[in-house]
Amino acid sequence: MTPEWPEESPEYLAREAAIGQNGNNGDHYDDDLIAPHEDEEVRLVMGGHKPLGTIERLKNELGFALAISLGGAGMLCTKILYTEGAAEVAFVKPGCSHVLGLYQELLETGVQDYGIKEYHRRMGKLYGYSEASIEEFINAEIDCNCHKCKGK
Repeated sequence: MTPEWPEESPEYLAREAAIGQNGNNGDHYDDDLIAPHEDEEVRLVMGGHKPLGTIERLKNELGFALAISLGGAGMLCTKILYTEGAAEVAFVKPGCSHVLGLYQELLETGVQDYGIKEYHRRMGKLYGYSEASIEEFINAEIDCNCHKCKGK
C-alpha cells in the first residue's frame, strides 16, 4: 500500500504550492530520469516536497551523516538499512514514520509481489515523483541493475 496525499494535509498543500511555483515540484532539475534529486534529498524531505529520501553512505558520506545527525536531533525520522554490505539511511519528516515501513516492505518483497513496473510506480510515489515522471521512467525501459530493483 502506498501512502496517500490527503488533500487537506499540510504536506499536500505544500506539494501543490511547490508545483504551482515551479511547475514540477522538484521532479526534474534537468532531463535526467535517474536520480534528479541527488544531493538535494534532505532539503526536499525537510521542505515537504517529497515524502521519502534515501542516501547511500558510499555515494554521499556528507549527506548520509547529515541525515543521521538530523534524525538524532529529532528533525527527521531515520532508519539505517544494510543491503549487500552497503549502508543507506532512509528518512522522512517526523510524524511520517509509516512511510519508512512502506519503503522497507517494498525493498523486501516489492519486486516479487508487484512486478518491476508496479514496484517502480510505488517507489516513485514514495520518493515524491509525479505520476507523469514515474510513467516516463517506466516507459524509458531503463535496465536498472541496482540491488533495489533486483529485489535483493
